[in-house]
Amino acid sequence: MKLARKNRQLRRQEEEIQELAGQREENDRGLRKRMGKGLLAREYLIHKEFNEESYQDLVQKELNKKQTEQEVKEERERLTGLMKERKILERLKEKRFKTFLNELGKLEQKDLDEVAIGAYCKGIRFAGNSEGDS
Repeated sequence: MKLARKNRQLRRQEEEIQELAGQREENDRGLRKRMGKGLLAREYLIHKEFNEESYQDLVQKELNKKQTEQEVKEERERLTGLMKERKILERLKEKRFKTFLNELGKLEQKDLDEVAIGAYCKGIRFAGNSEGDS
């Protein structure tokens, strides 16, 4: 969820940067157009002030975007690490389960061997008693 939120934030920042760049271009076109017709010094100063302020705003937005990109990268790396850890734990769990099944199989075989030996010994005793009776 954190990664998705950071990605949305990054997209918003990119949109804001594009919007501001568009405003700056529009301001420059308007300034050039008005300069051809004649421009008052006051109007020129207003355009120039907007251009300077918007440039500083653009630089700040770019810095914020880079910070967000770094946070996205770190979050991706963290999630990748967690996924690797999860896979390792799943493999370990599977290995332990196989070991458990193997041990369980050995115990079952031991029980079956004991039953078979007991049955064999009873068979010998029973057969021995039959011979003694004759």
